[in-house]
Amino acid sequence: MTIHFIGICGTAMATLAALLKRKGHDVQGSDEGVYPPMSTFLESEHIRTFTPDVVLLDMAMEEAFAVARQVPRISSATRVVAIGMPEIEADVITCAKVGIAGYVPRTGSVNDALEAVQAAARGEVRCSP
Repeated sequence: MTIHFIGICGTAMATLAALLKRKGHDVQGSDEGVYPPMSTFLESEHIRTFTPDVVLLDMAMEEAFAVARQVPRISSATRVVAIGMPEIEADVITCAKVGIAGYVPRTGSVNDALEAVQAAARGEVRCSP
């Protein structure tokens, strides 16, 4: 089983990750602050850590906006792109209010998604209705 920890560098989370890794699970995690001594500990346990540049968020998911609001608490450097966004002006405005960097409408193409990801990675905000 693959287990991903969000906020892996706390003492309790890193310890739990190591215990699950020792039980044979594939463990990885993300955190904004990955530095010693936790980074050293996780490396010694062969646990991969990273901070994503961009997160793609499925807007069909229940409570998607609530999830988007939490991303900056986990990593202020990670940008969110909303995928499958209905083109309703109020929803697009909510995207901008919660810090979503860009969106791809339900009718969007793979190229639209790639453009949105690249723009978010460059620090651009594309949430205009």
